[in-house]
Amino acid sequence: MYTFLDFLKYVFLGLVQGITEPLPISSSGHMVIFEQIIGINIADLNFKIIVNFGSLLAICFFYRKTIQDLAVGTWKFVFQKSKEHKSQFIYVMLIVLATIPTGIIGLLIKDIVDEHLSSILIVGINLLITGTLLMIIHFASKRTTRTQVTAWDALWMGLFQAIALLPGISRSGSTSSIGVIRKLN
Repeated sequence: MYTFLDFLKYVFLGLVQGITEPLPISSSGHMVIFEQIIGINIADLNFKIIVNFGSLLAICFFYRKTIQDLAVGTWKFVFQKSKEHKSQFIYVMLIVLATIPTGIIGLLIKDIVDEHLSSILIVGINLLITGTLLMIIHFASKRTTRTQVTAWDALWMGLFQAIALLPGISRSGSTSSIGVIRKLN
């Protein structure tokens, strides 16, 4: 049975997830670290789903205007044949395209990541990789020249986001890094 202290630990981990999710610092890596610090091992997939769903809601709230514009533009392009909304439709399709590599790779390596790549040592190494990626994009971002995302950009972003399935590798950091490496502003 769960105690009040267990409940507080779960609340604390939820706060860690919520605070770290929008930052390019790997929320999953920090969850592993704090699980170790407070002495709790969360093998419960339901807890992780709930915490990540909370992060999804927060991100949807933060980007609600952009999401609304993309949804309305896509609707108008598809169902009302409004050519002026083609760019929103293409952007949504690029997001879908970028999701495909991550989904496929995630299904293939999920068990390996859960069983062998979630140790505190691996997380520490991956956090160093994330930090290195962020330093690279800091300096490389001065040489970005493009604003239009292509299908190849979307696929590369999807592949780099798949790397971020490893705890300690930031999804936003890896996606931003490949965008900057591909000279996207």
